[in-house]
Amino acid sequence: MIQRAAQRLKFLTSRLMRGTAPIILMYHRVADLTVDPWGLAVHPARFEEQIDALTRDRRGRSSP
Repeated sequence: MIQRAAQRLKFLTSRLMRGTAPIILMYHRVADLTVDPWGLAVHPARFEEQIDALTRDRRGRSSP
């Protein structure tokens, strides 16, 4: 079972690297928080880095 999961992960990773698999992102919060007990916030600078990387390598589409 673990071997099958590892093979699936390898397959999906290769699709992501080639740019053929869709990427769906969901963010709970983009904020600069002093305390984030559940680790759900993404710092605005990190968010910007992630979006820049995606727009460089992928064709984007956002939902309304």
